[in-house]
Amino acid sequence: MKYSTVIYTLTFVAAASAQWGNQGWNMGNQGNQGWNMGNQGIQGWNMGNQGNQGWNMGNQGWNQGNQDWNQGWNQGNQGWNMGNQGNQGWNQGNQDWNQGNQNWNQGNQGGGSSGASDDYDFCSSTGHSGESVKVTSNEVGSINGIGYELWADSGNNSATFYDDGSFSCSFSSAKDYLCRSGLSFDSTQTHEEIGHMYADFKLVKQNIQNVDYSYIGIYGWSRDPLVEFYVVDNWLSQWRPGDWVGNKKHGDFTIDGAKYTVFENTRTGPSIDGDNTTFKQFFSIRQDARSCGRIDITAHFEQWEKLGMKLGKMHEAKVLGEAGSTGGGTTGTADFPYAKVYVGSPDAQNTNKEPEVEVPVKNPTGSCPAAVLAQGYKCCSAGCEVVYTDQDADWGVENGDWCGCGGGEPVESCPAAVLAQGYKCCSAGCVIVYTDQDADWGMENGDWCGCGNGK
Repeated sequence: MKYSTVIYTLTFVAAASAQWGNQGWNMGNQGNQGWNMGNQGIQGWNMGNQGNQGWNMGNQGWNQGNQDWNQGWNQGNQGWNMGNQGNQGWNQGNQDWNQGNQNWNQGNQGGGSSGASDDYDFCSSTGHSGESVKVTSNEVGSINGIGYELWADSGNNSATFYDDGSFSCSFSSAKDYLCRSGLSFDSTQTHEEIGHMYADFKLVKQNIQNVDYSYIGIYGWSRDPLVEFYVVDNWLSQWRPGDWVGNKKHGDFTIDGAKYTVFENTRTGPSIDGDNTTFKQFFSIRQDARSCGRIDITAHFEQWEKLGMKLGKMHEAKVLGEAGSTGGGTTGTADFPYAKVYVGSPDAQNTNKEPEVEVPVKNPTGSCPAAVLAQGYKCCSAGCEVVYTDQDADWGVENGDWCGCGGGEPVESCPAAVLAQGYKCCSAGCVIVYTDQDADWGMENGDWCGCGNGK
C-alpha cells in the first residue's frame, strides 16, 4: 500500500509537475509572446517616438509651409488686387480703344467721315448742285471754267463733276486712281504771279475697301522745273502716308496752324509731259486727318521754298481724291459735296456767310476786275451795291451769290475759262471769230481774247 501510495503520489506529482511544467512553459511562452509583444511594442514605441519626432518636424514644416502659403497667398492676393486694378485700367483702355475703333469704322463706312472737321459753313454741305458731267475713262476737261481730270491705270471707274466745283469719285478694282477738280493754268506763270491760292473742301468716304495708300487734299503740277506736288489732309487708307512717300524727309513744320511732315522725292514715270519722265515730288502730310477745312495752298509753297523745294510755272492746283492698291485693286467712293480752289481772299468765297453791309456805292458800268472771273464769279449788273471790299475787287450780291461790283482794273465780262487759260477778256464791242465750249473768242493785239459765253 505504501508502495502503491508512493507510486500514486509520484505519479500524481509527476503528472502535476508535468501539468505545471506545461502551464509554466505555456506561461513562459505567453511571457515570451508578451516579451515579444513588448519588444514589438518597444519597437513600435520607438517607431512612434521617431514618428513623433517626424510629426513634430512635419508640424513645424506644416506651420512653416502654412506661413509661407499665407504670405504667398497674401502676396498673391495683393498681386491679384493690383492685377485687378490693372485689369480695370486695361478694360478702360480697351473700351477707349474700341470706342476709337468704332469711330474710325464709322468714318470709313456708311458715308461717314473720319478725321476732324473745321468750323466752316461749307462743312455742313450735304449734296451737289448745278449741271454735271460724268466721265468713265481717263479724261481732262472743264465745266463752268473749273478744270477736272480722271485718271486710272486699271479697273471699272467713273467720276462726276459739277459746275459748282464739287465732285464725286467712284472706283472699282483700281490699282491707282486719281480724280480731281479745281484750277487749271497754262504753265506761263509762277504761283507768285497768279496770286495767293486757297482751297475749301469736304470729304465723305463711302464703302472704302482694300486701299493700301491714299491722298486727299491738294494736287498739282508745275513745269520748269517739272514737279508733282501734294498737300495731304486726309487719306482713304487705314494708315497715314509714311516715310515711304519720299526719299528725303525734311521734318515736321507748322503750316497754316497745323503740323505737317514734309517730304521730297525724285521719280521716273508718267507725268504731264509723257510716260517716261524724271521729275520731283513734293509732299506736305498733315499729322491729324480732317474731313473738312480750308487749305492755304500758298503757305505750303512758301514753306517748301524755305527748304529749297522750288516750284516752276503752274499747270494746275486741284482738290484731289487718290486711292491705290498693291493687291487686287481698291473699291469705294470719295465724295466731295464741297470743293473750291480759288485765288484771293477766303472771305469772299463763303457765300453761306451773310456779308457785312457797308455804305452802298453804285457801280454804273457793270464791269469788274479779272480776278472776280478767275474765281468763278460774274460781274454784277450796272448799279450794283458794294457790300464788301478786298484786294481783288468790290463785291456785291445778286441772286444769293457774290459778284464783282467794280474796283481794280475793269474788264468786260467773259467766261472764267478764258482767264484760266491765261487769256484776257476782249474790249466792249469785240468781234467773235471763233466759238468753242469754253467761250466766244475774238482777237486783239494779235492775241486771242474772250468775247462772249460760247456754246
